[in-house]
Amino acid sequence: MFATDIDPNASSPILRAQRRRHGRHTVIWLDGTSSPTVDRLLASAMTDRHVRLMVCSPQFGTLEALRRWSEGLTDPDWAPDDRGHYMQGGNTFALRYRHRSGRTAEIRPATEWFSHDLGHHDAADAYGLMADMIETPKGWLGAELLASPAATGRDLIRRSIPASAEWEPPPPHIAAEIRHNSGQGRNQLFTDAGPEGTHYSVYELDMRLAYLALCRELPGNYLSSGLPRSGDLDWAKESQQRARWHVRIEPPRGWRHLGLAPVKDGETGWQWPTDGPVVTWLDGVELHLAISQGWRVTKIYDRMLFSRGRPLDGWASRLLSLIDRCETPEIRRRYSEPVAAAAARGWRMVALAAIGSLHSTGAMVDRSAPLEVGREALPVEAEHIRLLDGRWHWQERQQVREPEFQMPHWSAAIWARARTRLLSGPQGTGALHLPADRIVALRTDAIYATLDPRWPDRGIAGDWRIKSVRHDQPWPQTVTQLLAGR
Repeated sequence: MFATDIDPNASSPILRAQRRRHGRHTVIWLDGTSSPTVDRLLASAMTDRHVRLMVCSPQFGTLEALRRWSEGLTDPDWAPDDRGHYMQGGNTFALRYRHRSGRTAEIRPATEWFSHDLGHHDAADAYGLMADMIETPKGWLGAELLASPAATGRDLIRRSIPASAEWEPPPPHIAAEIRHNSGQGRNQLFTDAGPEGTHYSVYELDMRLAYLALCRELPGNYLSSGLPRSGDLDWAKESQQRARWHVRIEPPRGWRHLGLAPVKDGETGWQWPTDGPVVTWLDGVELHLAISQGWRVTKIYDRMLFSRGRPLDGWASRLLSLIDRCETPEIRRRYSEPVAAAAARGWRMVALAAIGSLHSTGAMVDRSAPLEVGREALPVEAEHIRLLDGRWHWQERQQVREPEFQMPHWSAAIWARARTRLLSGPQGTGALHLPADRIVALRTDAIYATLDPRWPDRGIAGDWRIKSVRHDQPWPQTVTQLLAGR
C-alpha cells in the first residue's frame, strides 16, 4: 500500500511519493517541487494497470510551461491517450497517457483537491480519509473518489436524487441564454473615500461554505418563457418565484449604496451601476432584494419560469455532514490537524467543482497523432495544429460526457443567491447593512470592511466569520494589495 521511494532512474534523485490503492486505480502522490520530467513520472506508473499520478506543489507556473513539459515525453513506449490532455492553466490540468502494454496513466495536480503547500504524505492521508468517508452518507454505498472533484461531485449528485425525481436539462437555447447572462461571484474593489494617508483596520469577513448553504429548493424543471399576464404585478409575490427576469430596473432617487443589478461588461466582466436605468437579467432572489430596497422595474422584456424543486438538497446536506465530521475530535485524534483540514477542503472542492460543471459546455483538449496519419485526416474541428517531434498536435472542443448534468439554471441560481447573500441576509448581515464608505471590497463569498460588524456566528454553513484582521493598513489600491498578508 505504501511506496515512499520510487526511483525508476538510479542516476536521478529519488522521486518522493506515496502509493495507495483506491478501487481499480492506484493513486501515487508525488512531490512536485523537484520538477520531475514526464518520463520519470510515467516510469513510476509501470507497476500497475491504471494509475493516477497526483503532483503536489506543481512547479509549471504557466499554461505554456505546462504544455512544453507535457510535450517533453521521449519514452517510445508511452504516447498521449486518445482522450487528449486537458490544460486550463499551469496548475489546472489532466494529462492522459497510454502504454503500449495497455497500461494507462493520468497526471493531475493535487491542488484540485488540496492546498498548494500540502506535502505528498499529508495529501495521500487526506485522500485516504475522504475515500474512507465517502460511503457513509445514506445512498452513497459503493461510491468512490473519481478522477476529479467535479466528476466525484456529479456522481454523488446522481446518487442523492431520489429515483422518483425527474430533473431534465432546459432546452439548448434556454441553457445557452442562461449561460450567457449569468455570472458567478461578485468581485469589486472600491476606492478610499477618506483623507489621503489614512490607515485602517481591514476585516476579512467570510461566509462559511456559502454555495453549499444555498442549495436548498433550487429551480426544478424549465416550464416556460414569455411575459407574465398583463395587469399590475404583485412584485412581492412574483419576485419569489423560481424564475429569471429580463428587465429594465432603476434605483430610487438619491441611492447612495452599492449597485444591485449586475450588467455584463464584455464577455466575462460584470459591473454593478449605482444609477440607472439598468437593463439586465436577474434571478428572482436578486429581483426580490432590489425591489425590497426601493428599486423599481420599469419594463419587462422576458421571464423564464421554472418549477419548484429540491434537486440538490440531499446532496448538499450530505457533503456538509462530511465536512462537519472532519472537524470532530475523533477524526482529529486519528489523523493530524493538517490532514483533517485538508480532507474538509477536499469535500469543499468537490462541491465547488460540481456546481461549476453544471454550467459547462465542454472543454478544450490537446490531442496528438503520429505524423503518418496525415494532416488531412485530422478532425475538421482541430485548431492550432502544430508538428512537433514527429507527431501532429492540435486542440479541439470535447463535448460534455454527461449531458444529463447540463443544468445551468441550478448553478446560476446558487451563484445568484451567493451574490444576494453577500449584500443582505438573515439577522441583518451583508454589505448593505454596512456604511458604504466602510466597504473595501467584495469577493464572491467575502466582504472586506474597515469595521467589525459583530455579526452572529454559530459556526454553521451560511454564517459570517472574521477570517483575518490587518491593522494600520492603507486602503488597498489593487487586488494584490488587498490579498497580501492574508
